[in-house]
Amino acid sequence: MLSELYHIAKNLSHQGQQKRLVHADFGEPGLSTRSNLYLLLGGDGEIVKLEVLQTSETISLWTLKKGNFKFFPAARMPKPLIALPANDPRWNEIKTLTPQTLRALLSAQIHAVQPIDVHHERKQAERISDWRHVDQATIGNLHAFAAHFLHLTMDAKTFGTKLSVALDYALQHNRDGKVLKPLQALLCGTLKESKNKPPEVEFNVQIIFDYLPKSEIAGVLYSSKMKQVVLECLNSEQTVAPKKGGKAMAIQAERNCAFEGVRLVLLDGPYPDWSAQPVISKAFKPFSKFSDAPCNYRYHVADSNGFPIGAEIAKELVAAGCTITSPELRNKTWRSLRNGKFDIRNGKKTEARDVLSA
Repeated sequence: MLSELYHIAKNLSHQGQQKRLVHADFGEPGLSTRSNLYLLLGGDGEIVKLEVLQTSETISLWTLKKGNFKFFPAARMPKPLIALPANDPRWNEIKTLTPQTLRALLSAQIHAVQPIDVHHERKQAERISDWRHVDQATIGNLHAFAAHFLHLTMDAKTFGTKLSVALDYALQHNRDGKVLKPLQALLCGTLKESKNKPPEVEFNVQIIFDYLPKSEIAGVLYSSKMKQVVLECLNSEQTVAPKKGGKAMAIQAERNCAFEGVRLVLLDGPYPDWSAQPVISKAFKPFSKFSDAPCNYRYHVADSNGFPIGAEIAKELVAAGCTITSPELRNKTWRSLRNGKFDIRNGKKTEARDVLSA
């Protein structure tokens, strides 16, 4: 795939086409294996809305990534609001899932709401606070959101309490039984019962944060303009490459790039993400030797180590792929094809699709 992308990138440059910006820390939140909730933070810093994330809202989402499964403004909750052991008899009470049973459980355990610590996400908010951009309105909204998020999550116990209040309001005004499972997941997790194993409580909840300024009528974080500003700010940062083990190191010295044949600062780490929304919703990398997979790291071909490539060239390749598979060019430079592979999700058998690009 790298060779094909190289030719596409050079052809786009030859034709004078502007390529999309990409960055290794910019991507999309993984949604398929989690209960996903949407939280709207108001201009006064208070929670305006907490609800189940709608499928129609997922295409526009973006997130900052740092390390293993650390995202922002998407935040993967570390634990449920209420600790309910798998052998607790109250699981029987909520088997008949209704807003009333969940609200009753929350009310009875309101004194025992757990503190929710999101220190990794707070670091990303602090990172955003340092960004500067010529688009004062857009960066101003981003800075305001980061400041309100930091204030909301300053105290883990207070954050847990405010989430429980927002959850109670969501349950009180819920009229759709289909959304109760994700709301229950935030409240106490999900009880998994197997025939030959003792029951256990599973917890996989992700909250997608958004921001509603006082002058707006809808959230502003996931607009195309905001994405562009975020990417431009990321690409203007002074980059420091991560080293195995978590210690930072300066970007490595120039060496020969396998594509250009000249000495360049090489990529040291994973490639940026590439996805073809909405056909291929899960982001992937054109060279996917993930360093945390022992089978890859064992042979020293993980991340960019398996193919020496200039850091800017790697970004250019992924940018070219993102450009030719952009939503506005669907059925012009690419189209969706059925691939004959079927998957069953939510009780429905659906056929997966591939992307054909030209």
